[in-house]
Amino acid sequence: MDFPRRALARLTGGPVRQRLLLGFATGTAASLATLALFATGFFRTLEDRTADARFRIERATSGGAQADRRPPIVIVDVDNESLRLYQHDLGRWPWPREIHAAVLDYLALGEPRAVAFDFLFSEPDRGNAAGDTAFATS
Repeated sequence: MDFPRRALARLTGGPVRQRLLLGFATGTAASLATLALFATGFFRTLEDRTADARFRIERATSGGAQADRRPPIVIVDVDNESLRLYQHDLGRWPWPREIHAAVLDYLALGEPRAVAFDFLFSEPDRGNAAGDTAFATS
């Protein structure tokens, strides 16, 4: 059994060089195998299949019931569907400031740390000056 090693050592120039070549070959093979797995989508499939299990484990080990935890960020979106749905009751956009005040009062029930609006209130409420006051109060 010692013969193949000695023959290989003679061909490759000694044990140090043999180890270097073997390490290089192993690294190259591992790199090629990893690239092949990425190209075939193996890692994405593995990620997708294990995501639910990892979230369940995270939830179980985080301590406390999930119902007691509030999500860190909640987005209240005014989208085209909202505009269409409330057009008859609230009119066209921009909605009166009293509506935004009512939304803020409702959100305050959940004791948020902050509320941000992603639209500007650069002009006074055209239809109702009291709406600005109600909005500022909220």
